[in-house]
Parts: sequence; C-alpha cells; structure tokens
Amino acid sequence: MPPEGGALRRVLVVVTALAFLLLLAGFGARLHPAGDTIGVFRIPLAVVTIAGALLLWRPLTATVPAALIAAAALIPHLPGLAPEEPAEPMLTLYQQNLLYSRTDHEAFLAEIRRQAPDVITLQEVSKQNVAIIDALSDLYPHQHFCPVGDRFGEAVLTRLPVEEGSVECLPDGGLALLRVRTGAGPMWIGSVHLNWPWPRGQAIEVDELLPVLEGLEGAVLLAGDFNAVPWSHAVRRMGRAAGARRAGPGRASFVLPFIHLPVTIDHILAPEGFDGGAKVMSRLGSDHRGVLAWLDRAPQ
Repeated sequence: MPPEGGALRRVLVVVTALAFLLLLAGFGARLHPAGDTIGVFRIPLAVVTIAGALLLWRPLTATVPAALIAAAALIPHLPGLAPEEPAEPMLTLYQQNLLYSRTDHEAFLAEIRRQAPDVITLQEVSKQNVAIIDALSDLYPHQHFCPVGDRFGEAVLTRLPVEEGSVECLPDGGLALLRVRTGAGPMWIGSVHLNWPWPRGQAIEVDELLPVLEGLEGAVLLAGDFNAVPWSHAVRRMGRAAGARRAGPGRASFVLPFIHLPVTIDHILAPEGFDGGAKVMSRLGSDHRGVLAWLDRAPQ
C-alpha cells in the first residue's frame, strides 16, 4: 500500500525525484562529461525511480511517466543470453587489465596457455608484472608495449603476422596500436586504457584519441579498460571513430571500491562487417575480470 502523507511520504518523494533527475542527467554527456559519471549509476537509479513511483502511486500524472521513462532506460541493460562461441572463430582475443601491483602471475599464465588466443590486449603492464609478457614470448613472438611514464602502460601480444611499420604508441598513452594480417585481411588491434570520467580527464583523452582512430584505414578492433560503461558517450564516440561496435553482453568486469557496485568497463569493440561475441572470465590476480572475445566475418 502506498504511504499516505507524513514524513515517510515526503522522504520518498524527494528520493524518487532525485533519482529520476539524476537518471535524466546521465543522458547528458553530450552537453557535459559529468553525464558519463552519473550514467555509471543508470541501472540503480532506474530501479529506485521505478520502485519509488510504484510506492507513491499518486499523482499518476507524475509517477507513471517517471516509471515508464525509467523502465525504458533499464530494459536495454537487463541480462541477456551469453553468445555461443563458434567452434573455429576467425580470431580470438583475450583482454585483461593486469593490475600494476600484482605479484602472482601463474594462474593468469596458465589460463592464457589453455585458451591460446590469437591476440592478447593488456593494460597496467608495470615493472611488477612485465615478467608476464616475457613468459609468453614463446607463444606470442610479436609483443608491442607502450609504457606511460615510469608507472605502467598498454601492450598488444599476438602470434599473427604483424605488418612492418604499423606499431604505434601515443605520446600521452591510452592506446597501443599494431596491424596484423588475419584470414579476412589486415586489421588494426588497439589496447585501450582510458582515465576515469569527469572530474578526471577521460573526455579530454577521448578527444585526443578520436583523430588517431579516424585516421586508421581498414578494420579496427579495440579492446581494453575504458573506465566507462557500455552506454557511455565515451565508448560510443570511440566506436564511431573506429568504425566498430561493442561485442558481447554487458557482464560486470569490475567492482567499484567503497560502494561495491559491479560495473562493465572492459570492452571489445569489433569492426564493422564482423560478428563478435565475448564472455567475462576470472580475475586471476587482478582487480578486473578478463574478457575472452571471438570474431567471424558477418554473413553477406
């Protein structure tokens, strides 16, 4: 039964109205990058709005529209069925933020050798964990590491042939690039590590990366720790610039500290003309879950 008057109802009105306004603000990242920060909480804000509207019930002219808008924001992000991995995909990729301070490498190395992906994209490669790259040199002779300062950087490892002169590191970090030869032709592979959204510098970093991505010719596959949720303006902008779209369901790959909210911030953006799928793996010594992805040519 909806609460009738009194302090409880007033509190519920304030909480519901605030959740609804924040939910709407999360769609405003085109106007201000704070929208991507608020958008991280889109799902819980939608749930609170719907629950509050149902409890308040009246006035219907306010609660029904709020509940419907919140439901429309929530439904696209409900868990879907995980895609089935094909028996022989054209390309497989393992994405992992290693955690710069990790010291235990054995479980991750064993999983990589078991999965044997064609490409590995890594972030937070540091002095403490760079031995992981060295330990995989027998399987992955082509190793491209872009250090950022003296803390950590991004890397791409592959057993596929690499086109000569294609490797690239951005001066300020955030992206390690190389171009491989696949059964479907040349393809750029990028290991991405973005800053956190506003008030941190993610939007500025994306602004700097877009011209680089737009200048790449041919298919582009991006994988990494975007520090942004799938529906964020940052991820959408990166995808548009690269001519790629997100592969796989939106399973959580990281848990925000302090508030313990699971979020999906590790993504695979597959090039247009390809069907892609992905599944979330174990942490294996990191604070992020890995992501195993596969690509095939889309049916004509």
